Amino acid sequence: MRKINSPPPGGVLLISDENKPLVDSIPGASFNELSPLQRWQELQRLSNLLINTPFNIEGVITSLSVDANGTLQIVLHEEPNAKVVSQYIRSAIFILFLLVCALLNGSLIVLRVLNNKKRLRNITEYYDKCFEANPPSYRR
Repeated sequence: MRKINSPPPGGVLLISDENKPLVDSIPGASFNELSPLQRWQELQRLSNLLINTPFNIEGVITSLSVDANGTLQIVLHEEPNAKVVSQYIRSAIFILFLLVCALLNGSLIVLRVLNNKKRLRNITEYYDKCFEANPPSYRR
């Protein structure tokens, strides 16, 4: 007995690695409102519609595998469009900005610590000089 949801042997299964649907959803009645028989008929109608619909898909193949049925599984990563590329560029610029801020703040912290050590050393030297000096002698 064959599983209903398994792809046919020797077929090709296209999968998006971003978990995005590869086809636009077809508007129709909600499956929850249909009886089980009507759901089955609607799924068959959609299946026939999708099987006979020519399509064009572009992307980078990230994985190829063959399952136990001999079905070739192709995992695709969608090529970025202009909007996605601009988002990548903005993200890279923001990360660069954060890196510059971190380096600047790090160097300012180092300078502050060094200046604090120098200030404490100068204060210590000043008080050491004050106490090393000969106290004034009191004459009676």
